[in-house]
Amino acid sequence: LANCKIVASMLKYYLVRNSYRKRGRKFVRSQGVAPIQLFPHVKKILNEQFMLSPDGRSPKYRTAVFSAPKKSTKTETGGAVLYSYAREYGGLCLAIANDKDQASRSFERVSRLLNLMRREDPERYKSEIDSVKNDEIVFKEFHDQPNGRGIIRAIPCDPSGEAGHENLALTHWDELWAYGDREKSARMWSELQPVPNIPYSMRLVTTYACTGPFGGRNQWVTMGRAWFSGVSMMRQLRRIQRRRSRWGYIRRG
Repeated sequence: LANCKIVASMLKYYLVRNSYRKRGRKFVRSQGVAPIQLFPHVKKILNEQFMLSPDGRSPKYRTAVFSAPKKSTKTETGGAVLYSYAREYGGLCLAIANDKDQASRSFERVSRLLNLMRREDPERYKSEIDSVKNDEIVFKEFHDQPNGRGIIRAIPCDPSGEAGHENLALTHWDELWAYGDREKSARMWSELQPVPNIPYSMRLVTTYACTGPFGGRNQWVTMGRAWFSGVSMMRQLRRIQRRRSRWGYIRRG
C-alpha cells in the first residue's frame, strides 16, 4: 500500500546520521547520512494515524497517540512528523512538553536535520528554510502548502500564554508522564485543541507508557478529561484504540 503524505515525506526528506536500514529480515545500522528508515510496525501506525478523510481535505483522526517503551525512537519520530507536517501542510507546528528543555528535544531533532541538510545539500536548505532561531524554525513557501508557510516552535506547558494561536496546524505533545501540574496540563490540552476550519489541523502525542508517581495515572488524566471521557487508558495497553476522530497505539514493554 502507498504511504500517506506525511510518511512519504519523512522517508524521502528527513535525513539522519547512521540510520537503520533493512537487510533481509533484519535492521542493521548503516554509516553516513541517509533518509530515515522506519520499522514496519511504526510505518503502519503512522500511515493509519495520518490518513486523510475520504474527501482528502482533512485528517481522518484529529488526535493521535503513539505510546511505547523507552528507547523506541519516539522523539525522533516526533521530530520527523513536525518537519514533514510543516513542510507539506504549512501552518504553525508546536513542540510542547512539561518544560522548555523537554519541548526542545523533538525541536532539537529537526535542528539536527537542518544542520545535516545545510552541510549535505545546501541548495535544498536555501530553497526550504527562511530562518532558524533558538526556539523557532520558519520555512519558505516553496510549494503549494494549504496553510501557508510552515513554522515549528518549541514551547513549555503554560496555558496562560498559549491561547489564540493563529493557523495552528499541529501540536506535538511529548512525554506526558513528565507533566506535573494536572490542572494546568488539562487546560493547555483544551486551549490547543485542533481547529476544524484549519486544513489538516491535528495533535500528536508521543509518550512513554509507564507507572509511578508521575507516570501512569497522571499522564492519562491529562488526556482523559478532554479525550477519553474517563475510560482507563491502562486497560488499553497492548491494543489499538480508535474512537471517532481519535487513534491511539499504546504499548508497555
